[in-house]
Amino acid sequence: MMNRIYVLTVFFLLSISANSQVLVKGRLVDSLTKVTLPGASVTVSSQSGKVLATTSTSKDGLFKVSLPEGSFQLSASYTGYIPAVQTIKIAGEDIDLKTISMLLDIKGLKTVKVVATKPFITMGPGKLTMNIAESGLSAGNTAWEMLQQAPGVQAEDEGSLSLNGKSVTVYIDGRRQYLSGEQLRIMLSGMQAKQIEKMELISNPSARYDAAGAAVINIKTIRLNKPGYNGTFISGIGSSRYLKYNAGVDMNYKSGKVNLYGGYDYSHNANRYLPLYERVTGTNKLIYINENETDYRSRNNNSYRAGMDWNINKRTSFGLLVRGFTNYRYRSVTAESKMGSSKSVVDSVTSTRTTGDATFSSPSVNLFYKTALDTSGEKELVLNADYYNYEQQWSDDFFTGFTSNGTSYQPNQYRRDNSPTILNIYSFSADYTQPLWKGKLEAGFKTSFVRTDNDVRWEVGDGSNWAKDPLRTNYFKYNEDINAVYAGYSKTFGKWETEAALRTEITHVKGHSVTIDSTFKRDYQDWFPSLGITYKPGKSNQWTLSYRKSIDRPAYGFVNPFVVFRGQLNYFRGNTNLRPMYSNSWELGYGYKSMLFVNFGYTKTNDFMLSLYQQDNVTKVISEYYDNVTTRHHYRLTVSFNKPVKKWWNTSNFISTSLTEFESDELASSTASTINCYLNTSQSFTITKWSSRVDISYFYNLPYSTGVYKYKGFGQLNLAFSKDIMKKKGSLRLNTTDLLKTYVTQKTTLYNGLQNTTTLALDSRTINLAFTYRFGKTQIRRANRRSSIESETGRIQ
Repeated sequence: MMNRIYVLTVFFLLSISANSQVLVKGRLVDSLTKVTLPGASVTVSSQSGKVLATTSTSKDGLFKVSLPEGSFQLSASYTGYIPAVQTIKIAGEDIDLKTISMLLDIKGLKTVKVVATKPFITMGPGKLTMNIAESGLSAGNTAWEMLQQAPGVQAEDEGSLSLNGKSVTVYIDGRRQYLSGEQLRIMLSGMQAKQIEKMELISNPSARYDAAGAAVINIKTIRLNKPGYNGTFISGIGSSRYLKYNAGVDMNYKSGKVNLYGGYDYSHNANRYLPLYERVTGTNKLIYINENETDYRSRNNNSYRAGMDWNINKRTSFGLLVRGFTNYRYRSVTAESKMGSSKSVVDSVTSTRTTGDATFSSPSVNLFYKTALDTSGEKELVLNADYYNYEQQWSDDFFTGFTSNGTSYQPNQYRRDNSPTILNIYSFSADYTQPLWKGKLEAGFKTSFVRTDNDVRWEVGDGSNWAKDPLRTNYFKYNEDINAVYAGYSKTFGKWETEAALRTEITHVKGHSVTIDSTFKRDYQDWFPSLGITYKPGKSNQWTLSYRKSIDRPAYGFVNPFVVFRGQLNYFRGNTNLRPMYSNSWELGYGYKSMLFVNFGYTKTNDFMLSLYQQDNVTKVISEYYDNVTTRHHYRLTVSFNKPVKKWWNTSNFISTSLTEFESDELASSTASTINCYLNTSQSFTITKWSSRVDISYFYNLPYSTGVYKYKGFGQLNLAFSKDIMKKKGSLRLNTTDLLKTYVTQKTTLYNGLQNTTTLALDSRTINLAFTYRFGKTQIRRANRRSSIESETGRIQ
């Protein structure tokens, strides 16, 4: 097997041939402090003034371009500095310009008056960024609430995420998160937006990322990183129907070669959910079932992080990071299920009262080692070792009564469950980069081991005496090992930039239902290529073409061969025959002056997993399950426009249209697919005189249909005001979310002779006030660390 991988990798690299161009490289630094200048613009022009190549410096101030022989002019520019211009002559050999010093534009600095900050939303080829730290809309909100405002993102309350109709893998600081579904929502609901610098929405990531998920959302957290002692304190209070509050602190100390950092956040919030389930079934005689719930949930969330970075020498660094969360939740639910021959005629009523507590904890440890293998720093090796643990302790008590015409027709039921879940992941990865053939080679491997233990214990009784419920008790173990190898190559050819990568993953799966003594195994290997091409005919225009193949493995709970009790008439059952689904995604994009981006995409997904329902015609119990039903075709067109209208006004706008079709007569006949249209606009106004800013954002998703689902339109209007105080060391932020109370979702499923409608309303209209105080030296930078666990556990349900 390894020989096959080696031969293919060598063939893949050798197939990318070099041409007669030579490599020109250098480093930009401040002339006085010698600090490197990341993100500076470098342009190479012919003697006639025609632009031949453009690039930007890396985080270390490095740049490199490939050019033919001849005489050229190289110009470097950086905000607040005088442009540096050099004439270079190329005669067949690579050129190292070493260090180029740039002078501060002192004259310009005296006249510059900053009147705006970074806009809430910025766009780039294949990526859209939400600058959370810059926006007053983040005050008092959580990461999950900010995702609900993200352009192109559908964040449903049960925890499912999609980006422009594509499945999503969530990363935090470049590390893949291990939860999905309800557990992912719980974790992100406990993460305060004040921890976040930005959210990157990447629609077509390269094969350097794990193959899981067709799109990536990377949440970058804030890290203080400057010599000396510095930190940030924040506190906030808000309300919807119930009071909520939060407080937290981040601290950093950097001296010499060692940087120590850490933080803690606490938040309390409560919410009321109002789900309504309406079901119509039958052919000759219709039966109507309405299930109405009032679900109160109170949460106390704790998150923590602590780390150390040690620069052993100029070429080598080592790091340790410990982070995690411990969340406590209480819920009280009253549910009433009415069954009859029409909505107005009720034959029987089932009433259920549920109370319960849950504890969720998730500590993780990352060891990080990075070393440069040459003096230039271009040959680099990065090692990561990770351990991740997730534990859930879930206890609920259920009381159910049955009445018909006001009279009890069967004895009351008492049930309770205790459902601990334990997940452990161990992972190791190595990533290597070096110059090759006047381009850049990247290669690496990753191995991970996943161990899950789900012990669902149900009991029935009369309120005082309890006995095991064998129909619902379920003990399930799931093990998954993934071994991956990848290689990629990137190179610039004048106006063209190319990047190609290939990844292979070998997966071993074993599931064991201890309760029914059932075991299944699955072993498979897959290849995942990616390709990216960028063409820049000039400074104003840019064209991109990208391709990616990805995999979505079933969530662990989806393959558990047992029935999970959700309600008196609502179950979920696993499917051991569920297979992974594979997606091939293409995107063509155009960018104009970094303010207008148009993208057309197409994704074909084989063995598409769809959530379906089946009803027992005698008991009227409905069971939800997942199955590989067909091949899905998804077409999408997105337009992004971002521009400073005035010095004090910045506008960001996003429009997405998509159409989903299935290769299935059964699904096509359920409900005809219609175009889905999503609109998102964000306006930022800076009031220099008051050192303040106003942010307004609005999104709306029009009604649409796809496959067996029909969705009702929904939207949200948000308003925020922020002001600097205490000589800009402090700030106040006041925001309101869902001002018009329009965030109500509704989904209707038409399948298997069953019409099932779910409507969800929650306390989405909120008002929040947050205070932030920055002490010490307050330059904010993002943590620059990737760990090796990035993909294997995003499927816990």
